Amino acid sequence: MSDISTWLDKVIETLGKVPVAPASDTATETPPAEEDEAPLTGIAAEIQEAIDAGGINIAIYMIGDPDSNNDREFKRQAKKWAGNHGAFGMSGSSVKKDHAMPLSQDPGKLVTKLLDAMKASLGTTETIPVANVALFSHGGQRSMQINSNGAGGGEGWASAGSNVVKKFVAAVTPSLSSDAKIHLFACTAAKDRDPTKDADDPTRRDSFAEDLQEMTGAEVWGHENAAHTTGNSRLVQVSDEDGDSNAERYQIRDVLARKFLRHVDSSLSDAQMGYLDQQLDISEWIRNSLRFRGSGSSLRDRHQVFVEEISMMGYDTLFDLLIADSAPSAAAFRSMFPEHDQIDKLVEGAAAVHERFHRDMDEKERAIGAARSSPDFPTNPS
Repeated sequence: MSDISTWLDKVIETLGKVPVAPASDTATETPPAEEDEAPLTGIAAEIQEAIDAGGINIAIYMIGDPDSNNDREFKRQAKKWAGNHGAFGMSGSSVKKDHAMPLSQDPGKLVTKLLDAMKASLGTTETIPVANVALFSHGGQRSMQINSNGAGGGEGWASAGSNVVKKFVAAVTPSLSSDAKIHLFACTAAKDRDPTKDADDPTRRDSFAEDLQEMTGAEVWGHENAAHTTGNSRLVQVSDEDGDSNAERYQIRDVLARKFLRHVDSSLSDAQMGYLDQQLDISEWIRNSLRFRGSGSSLRDRHQVFVEEISMMGYDTLFDLLIADSAPSAAAFRSMFPEHDQIDKLVEGAAAVHERFHRDMDEKERAIGAARSSPDFPTNPS
């Protein structure tokens, strides 16, 4: 028994000399809490909010002749557009919201400086998505007056093949969102140069708007005639719907005429719609419904505000607003344009167009029914 006791004493003595490692607390240790990033404030917060909503908007206008009221109109309308759509621009060396940029430099340089400054404000190198770019300038079928001569104005003309336009395309294209639009508030920039040729004929001569669409891949909107900068209802949407890198033109009167005919009878063939349009002047009725009617600058201003937003809404939304029994409300427009500064004018302008559209709508529907009984009405192919 004494031998066992002696042995146990030695074992206990030996164990007492072995250092015991402290229990690991890695499983229970709480890592230090990461510090929350400080919330964005000021212009950085506004930029991030625009990015989260789909991308930023940019407005650029030609300075022109400071003594010409016609040229000063571009600045007036660009400033309104910028305020209505929360556009960002450079004011000196700072980014400013609700701001339109004058062509004190070529548009490509203005866009590059703006995007670089916005990245610096956010402290990021990631691409800033661009949703809409609006150019306010004199235009023609093949060019726009956007070649800057500096802060004094007097911009020169630039065609799609010019370095000015190529550099603008290079600056803006990498940042364009998937559904980006370029709005050309300029005369005849989307006028058809080859009306006798099919939309996808590779030999057709392109307008400035078509060239710009093919260069950027964005949806481009422009006017097909010479008229007011923003209140021109002869709009054309230019896009590449079939992905063949050849832009197609969609005139507002033709698109809405087809939508109306499909609304009346979804079974109508292309030949039947063409017959009805020709016999009943459907597209001309659409065109007249969208044009300004009345006297007085206040009425013209309200119509202009509505027409200006067609390129932002697109043809589908426009037709839905027109075909509805009631004119669109302020709430409807506020949901589309939450930052718009002229909602009241927008509502009134839309109501005037809606009223003219509905004034003849029932008559057109009855005429379509009668025309279908005509002996020369095309038969629907089996």
